[in-house]
Amino acid sequence: MWPQRIPTSELQLGDVPTQDSTLYEIELFALTFDPREENAPKVSVDDLDNVTMQSSLVELRAHLYTQQRRWNHFGRNPDSKTEQQLRAIVDLIRQQLTKSAMH
Repeated sequence: MWPQRIPTSELQLGDVPTQDSTLYEIELFALTFDPREENAPKVSVDDLDNVTMQSSLVELRAHLYTQQRRWNHFGRNPDSKTEQQLRAIVDLIRQQLTKSAMH
């Protein structure tokens, strides 16, 4: 079952997996992104190394979504390097949402 989509403008910290979340929970969260969202960038499956603290929330979510679809297509879990990168993206999303809630 596909999870309900959450527009990035409505994304809340409680919607985002935590550090101890399972890979499955991260994958489900990735599917809450709508790739047709306004200003959604087209990201390549090879762009994970380009993710930085300066990446926007939409960019971060687009990367998660793209990787989820990629590995789902392969029919297996991501390799360990990719999983670490996905967890780092989730952490960046949490940081950005925490920072914006403080302002």
